Amino acid sequence: MDISRNEVIIQRYDRISLLYDWMDKMIKDEWRNSLLANVRGDILEVGIGTGLNLKYCP
Repeated sequence: MDISRNEVIIQRYDRISLLYDWMDKMIKDEWRNSLLANVRGDILEVGIGTGLNLKYCP
């Protein structure tokens, strides 16, 4: 089976994405909300993981 490099990366990410979400649950929703409530303008989140912070951005 010949899979592309992109497919390999996607498969690896899919395997560990649940771990990212589990680790992110250690950060309280109140903390995220407080930290991101006043963010304005263009936002670049480095190391976005699975994107759990996005719902807290205005």
